[in-house]
Amino acid sequence: MTTPPSAGSSARECIVVGVPPRPRDELIRAGADVARRYGARALFATVDAGRYTVIGADGSIWSASIDPDSDEPAEPTFDPEVRRRIEGLMSGLGVEWATRCLVGDPAAALAAFAEERDAAMIVVGTREPSFGSGFREFLGGSVAVHLAHRQSRPVLVIPLHPMAKEAPLPWEAS
Repeated sequence: MTTPPSAGSSARECIVVGVPPRPRDELIRAGADVARRYGARALFATVDAGRYTVIGADGSIWSASIDPDSDEPAEPTFDPEVRRRIEGLMSGLGVEWATRCLVGDPAAALAAFAEERDAAMIVVGTREPSFGSGFREFLGGSVAVHLAHRQSRPVLVIPLHPMAKEAPLPWEAS
């Protein structure tokens, strides 16, 4: 369900909010707040990294699983539970919003979607600090870092798990 556009917003003005599989409410609220302040739509986008885009010889576009033995549905879908949470948090805010499920590398997919929609910015959250997340960031880098360096739109990073000043950063923990 989407909310009708507020006065002064147009279909062109939007903010892309990158939504991980288990998003924190703070990220959804922050994305909604930024969209409200800009008078823009909030486009909540999740990325299925287990799928990739296929372009047929006739120009048709679809996605396929990276697992050839997968019995997943033909097209990815936005998690209905996450969509219900977003709907509940967006209720009464007067911000037009929509959801979209993308495929492929999260940073590349969010950047391409933002470009396609001519988004004013991309909003993403930080990861939960843990050895595993620090190790993943060390190996592959964070989505926020990739976005900040590989596309031209502003990237707003919402600190979802602020750490004490004296605490080691996730990639510094051993």
